[in-house]
Amino acid sequence: MKELQLTHSFSDSPVSLAYVHEGESSTETGITLPLVQAELMFCLHGDFKLLPPTTSETTPKTTFFGLFTQPMLATVAGPFSMAGVFLHPQGFYQLTGQSVAAYKNQAVDAQLIWGKSIQQLYEKLRLATASERIGLLENFISQQPRYPLHPRVMVALDWLKQAEGGQDLVFRLAKTLKVSEKTVHADFKREIGLSPVIYQLLQRFQRSLGQLQTSDLNLSTLAHELDYYDQAHFIKRFSAFAQMTPGEYRKSMQEMTKNQNPHYLTQR
Repeated sequence: MKELQLTHSFSDSPVSLAYVHEGESSTETGITLPLVQAELMFCLHGDFKLLPPTTSETTPKTTFFGLFTQPMLATVAGPFSMAGVFLHPQGFYQLTGQSVAAYKNQAVDAQLIWGKSIQQLYEKLRLATASERIGLLENFISQQPRYPLHPRVMVALDWLKQAEGGQDLVFRLAKTLKVSEKTVHADFKREIGLSPVIYQLLQRFQRSLGQLQTSDLNLSTLAHELDYYDQAHFIKRFSAFAQMTPGEYRKSMQEMTKNQNPHYLTQR
């Protein structure tokens, strides 16, 4: 994996990471847990399938993954080669001016969104070396038009990082922004693709994955550190996104080799 360095400076980049991933001949099935990000992926060699398929039996070679709030089961067969970029949840809006909400928990052919330019990029990536592929991805992103986020949304994202959860979360956010709750929901659906509540819960879920992987703290202590009400609340929220308990997740990670991506579990 390599961080994407844009040739042009943008104050709020839509991209969090660009990657090139290659492997030897193998077949592997794994679970990818929810991420607060979208992904534009190019399967350059080998076969990649998303289970259950959301478009056809085989996932398209140029695939856009919307924001996922549930686990994905995926199979890759090699020798394989992939390249792509991860987008911040607001990144899709910044690149297209469209809401990513329409693609939540979906994988679609990226050509449906970006047209022929995606197929042209795919062909260039296939012929390029691994080091050249990062540059091609960089150039493609840099050449896209920019749709600015509403200043109100940027303030809201910063506010949510520090805010306590609760049933009145949107009410408190709306009060801070001096707008109606309806406006807050409309802003987030348009530019983020998730409600403020789900966005914050997913951010907290992501932090919990890292803690469960690297920390030996018991669940009760972790629940407190992650700002859940108690252990039962932690287990309930975690299970809703992972479809497994925190204890089951921790046991699975312990059975895998070290330095694994905390969002990815290999199926035995």
